[in-house]
Amino acid sequence: MPHIRPYVPADKNDVFGVCHKTGYFGEDALLHFKDAVLFGTIFVSYYIDTEPENAFVAVDGDRVIGYIVGTADTLVQKESFDRMVMPKILRRLFTSTIFRHPADALFLLGLRGYEHFEETLYSENLLDDYPAHLHINLLAGYQRRGLGEQLIHAFENHMKKSKVPGIHLVTSTLNTKAVPFYDKLGYRVVRDLPNFLWDKKSPPDTRSLVYAKTL
Repeated sequence: MPHIRPYVPADKNDVFGVCHKTGYFGEDALLHFKDAVLFGTIFVSYYIDTEPENAFVAVDGDRVIGYIVGTADTLVQKESFDRMVMPKILRRLFTSTIFRHPADALFLLGLRGYEHFEETLYSENLLDDYPAHLHINLLAGYQRRGLGEQLIHAFENHMKKSKVPGIHLVTSTLNTKAVPFYDKLGYRVVRDLPNFLWDKKSPPDTRSLVYAKTL
């Protein structure tokens, strides 16, 4: 019977796998980014290596089939990411990815405008009211079974114990499963921005949606 539990270090490879299989608007990212290790390093390694106390996993037997990760303080996370994770990304990029998956390297070079995207994302003191953020993913075969809600509730309750006033997250209009899910759980759209991460691989009308919730 699938259930939710706190993350443990032995889950790392499985979390990387789920991240890659759900990393393209909830769908498998393999067609768009081949290096699963680098993909996981970019999108989840900070959280499970540095703030594992904020991570929860959905498991079916011994298999991790979903996760939620995040931080109570986005400003701290951003500073720590640059200092602790960027060297790992660059090491992987220039010792393996650039030779085995050169298209992945080109994709990362296209992300140089992310700082401008973040400036807009965090404008108007968003982090004063919603300093925490989260990332959640479930394998396709386990969606719409209540596990996503359980993961969200586990993370929210954990943040409440830490006296966090609110949480935000970023998704996309292309992630048609996620939008009604967040609406149902009481999150509301506080930013509607041009799509960034997969902008060259997405329909031109795709938008990035920033959801937020007061705890």
